[in-house]
Amino acid sequence: MTLEESIKDVFQQRAELTPDHHRLVNAVMAATAARRRPSRGVFALLSASVMSLVAAAVSVPLLVTGAPQPVQPPASTVVTAPASTVPGTNPVMRYRATWLPDGMVENLRSLEYGPEGMTRQWSSSQNPTAIAALRVANGTALSNPGTPPPGRTYPVVEQVDVNGKQGNLVKLNADDGFVEWLAEPDKVVRAGVSRLPDAYAAALRMARSVQPDTTDFTPDVQFGWMPGSCRPTLYSAMGGSDGAYLTLDSWGPGCTGLKVEIEPQERDTSGQLEQVTVRGKQGYYQSHGGDWGDIGVQLTDKYWLYLNTQGTKADLIRIVDELTISDLRLPWLG
Repeated sequence: MTLEESIKDVFQQRAELTPDHHRLVNAVMAATAARRRPSRGVFALLSASVMSLVAAAVSVPLLVTGAPQPVQPPASTVVTAPASTVPGTNPVMRYRATWLPDGMVENLRSLEYGPEGMTRQWSSSQNPTAIAALRVANGTALSNPGTPPPGRTYPVVEQVDVNGKQGNLVKLNADDGFVEWLAEPDKVVRAGVSRLPDAYAAALRMARSVQPDTTDFTPDVQFGWMPGSCRPTLYSAMGGSDGAYLTLDSWGPGCTGLKVEIEPQERDTSGQLEQVTVRGKQGYYQSHGGDWGDIGVQLTDKYWLYLNTQGTKADLIRIVDELTISDLRLPWLG
C-alpha cells in the first residue's frame, strides 16, 4: 500500500464516522472529478490529518497490547518552536525542513483548527508522482515499533534518533515512508516522502533537517460571520505556478457542509441562476431546494469563489460578504 492509498483509506474510514457525511463526500468527489486538480496525491493529502492518519492506519496491524502508547522524549538540547498560537493571534508554521530531495517545490499548505495542525507538501519537478510532506500536530502518541502481520511485507516501524529525540521510521512500502517524533512534549512532527528511491534515507534526512519556523501562516481566506454553531475546521491551499485552489471547511452541530472554494477557473454551471450582488460584484445564486444553495462570483481576473451550503439566500450572501480574503498571491507556491 502506498502513502497516498493509506491516506485515502483512513480518510474514507473517518468520513464514514461523520454524521451527514454522504451529501458532503459525494459533492466533493463530484466537484473534484468535474475540474482539473493539481499533481497526483494532493487532494488525498487534504484529509484533515494527513500524515497522522497514515500513522494511525499503520499502528493498527502492529498492536498486540492495545492503543499506541505515548512516548516520552529524552532530555535534549534541540531548540523547539515558540509557544502554540492562541486565539486572536496569527498562526505560524512552527517547523520547516531545511533539506528536501532535489527538485522539490511546495504545492500545498493546510491548517486545521482545534486542535491545531499544520501540513506542508512538496512535489517534484523531475518526477511528477513523487511527493514530500511535513506535518505538525498536537498529540503525544507515536506508532508502536514492530513488524507486519504474517504474509505481509509492510508496514514496518523501526526506532530512530532524530537529533537526540527518540522517533520512528515508518516504512509503508518500498518507496514510501515517514519519520515521526515528539518535537515538543505535546507536538508530533512527521516528515515523509513517497515514490522516491532511497525513500527511508530521504525521510530520515528530511526529519533531521527540521528547524523551528516562525513564518506567518494566516489563511488567505477566513470566515467572518458563520451561521449557528458552524466553526472553521480546515483551510488548505494547493496548486502550482498557474494558480491555486483554496478551500475553507467548517463543521458543527447543525452545520451542514459549509465550504468555501476559490480556484483559478470558472466552473460550468447549469440550471436556473439568479443574479445577486456579493462582495460588490455581480455573482449568481442557485437554489437546490430545501434551503440548500450555491453562490458563485468572480473575485479577480484570475480567481472565482464558490460557496455551497445549507441556508437561506440571505445567509449565503452574508457569509461570502463577510469573508476576509488576501490578495491571493501565495508567493510560496511553486
